[in-house]
Amino acid sequence: MEERLYTTTQLAKELSVTARTIQLWANNGLIHVEKTLGGHRRISEKEALRLAKKLGKKLKLDSVTPNASIPVDASLNIVIIDNDLDFLKLYESQFSNWNKSLPINLHTADNGIDGLLLIGAYKPNLIIVDLDLSQFDVIEMVNTLSENPMIRHCKIMLVSHHDKNDVDAVKKIPVSVIIEEKPVSFARIKRLVEEIDSELKG
Repeated sequence: MEERLYTTTQLAKELSVTARTIQLWANNGLIHVEKTLGGHRRISEKEALRLAKKLGKKLKLDSVTPNASIPVDASLNIVIIDNDLDFLKLYESQFSNWNKSLPINLHTADNGIDGLLLIGAYKPNLIIVDLDLSQFDVIEMVNTLSENPMIRHCKIMLVSHHDKNDVDAVKKIPVSVIIEEKPVSFARIKRLVEEIDSELKG
């Protein structure tokens, strides 16, 4: 059986992201895209499945109906990126407790590349990222995200084991970025999430 090829628009609808997001991922080497003789972009079924698995989503693997409606989840989306798996488990446990009063969809990644994929897929209301991610320029990522109009609504919290007053990189990031020392007070995070929730409700 011949393997299915997706257009960027079809795969975008399957993953509930924009076609532009798929193109950006391709341009940055996050997904492999083939080109037809006519120069059109196509993504193999194998590559689409790999990406969907990384994002925790499932593909329908049937024909995509043009202009099909995509359900919108009204709850908060939060992405946390941290190399420390113990910290991620701690975050997951705490956010799970808050779900009784705060509608939260939590997405976690233990590296910058997967974190960027999650950000592109879910356009979160809050991003919490570890400054000390290994083999990844977090400052550049934070600056790029701050300039992205598609997630202008998003608040970014940068966390580090270092004293925030001693972090040389502080001067290189936008003033809107929140800087906190590890371990971050969960009470502080909850207040921030509640503020975001209140803003969304108007």
